[in-house]
Amino acid sequence: MVGVFVFGYAGYFLGSRRPTGSTTVTDEYVVKPEIDAARVRANIFNQMSEDWSAQVSMLSDTVRTEGYYEGMMKNREAFEGKVAIDVGAGSGILSYFATKAGASKVYAIEPSAVAKLVAANMKENGLEDKVTVLNSVAEEADVPEKADVIVAEAFGYFAVCERMLESWLLIRDKFLKKGGRMFPAKARLYVGLSRTTDRFAHQQTHKEYLDSSINQHEELHGYDTTLYSQRAHQMQARNPWNMAAEKNDYERIVGLAEPYVQDYETMSIDELRHFSIPLKFGPMKTKTTVYELICWFDFDFTGEGGTVTVSTSPAAEDTRWHQIQLALKSEFSVAEGDTAEGELKMDVNSFQGYLIRLDLTWSNGKRIQQSWDLGEQLN
Repeated sequence: MVGVFVFGYAGYFLGSRRPTGSTTVTDEYVVKPEIDAARVRANIFNQMSEDWSAQVSMLSDTVRTEGYYEGMMKNREAFEGKVAIDVGAGSGILSYFATKAGASKVYAIEPSAVAKLVAANMKENGLEDKVTVLNSVAEEADVPEKADVIVAEAFGYFAVCERMLESWLLIRDKFLKKGGRMFPAKARLYVGLSRTTDRFAHQQTHKEYLDSSINQHEELHGYDTTLYSQRAHQMQARNPWNMAAEKNDYERIVGLAEPYVQDYETMSIDELRHFSIPLKFGPMKTKTTVYELICWFDFDFTGEGGTVTVSTSPAAEDTRWHQIQLALKSEFSVAEGDTAEGELKMDVNSFQGYLIRLDLTWSNGKRIQQSWDLGEQLN
């Protein structure tokens, strides 16, 4: 049993205003005018800088942190003697990993006030000459030289939500050398059909969560993070919130579409903003009732040392991304042998999420059309 959230790290960035339960279903939606994406992201990061539980949460996710560490260490050839950029550096852990993998210089781009503490922490770790922290949004970053490799932990729930990947690709287009590398290089997005809504929520207070995780990672592969733990303790009493996780058993997934692949070394920013995931389900193995869609992703670090994959599947160890649940307005029955074809259309909304539209037609003639506005859950 693993967690299912309908939000990702933006839930942490926005502090106590976090949604619980399934996404709100909207029968009608209006595509809102685009707003300045850089300003939105800057505001989010500035809010995050006042809540160190966000950094604690990310550092405490061992699947995430160890996945990045193994992926970068296993493929040192991408870093040894090279110039690297870390987009949305946060705690600076990926910048540190890049130096550990042999990077000669790292530019850590961090838009929030966190940058000052990261710079101080790099000095504490003896890396002030190797890591330069740039306090800037990606759209305005002035990196003094081209990079051989660009790293980022820019994923939101279902990989794309929160729209941080756009900033990563923007830096790629401006500063990556020809033939340079993106770490990670690819992601796959999965959509499954779930046959039950039998879930439960685990409530945990902000204090209980931090007490169990702050001191867990004061040192990561030689990177001293004591300053971050101290700051998180200071913030602990100022921002109480409940952590709610819904559970879903992988065995309850009765249909799984082919994964939708995103290649971050070649795809355009517009291909992040607007895309459709083809859906094909069946033939169904038995008669059942479908209640919802469950969505998740995995991503790869690829190089001469091999491929390292980090998965957010409900069959894998839980991560801070969990999975997202798209609850259907009403359940429907399918018979053994039934098949379905359609698409899950993804279009960015005016905030930092996506308008998601499902159009699915079954061989029995039933057609399901429904939409969800994930960004509205973060307002």
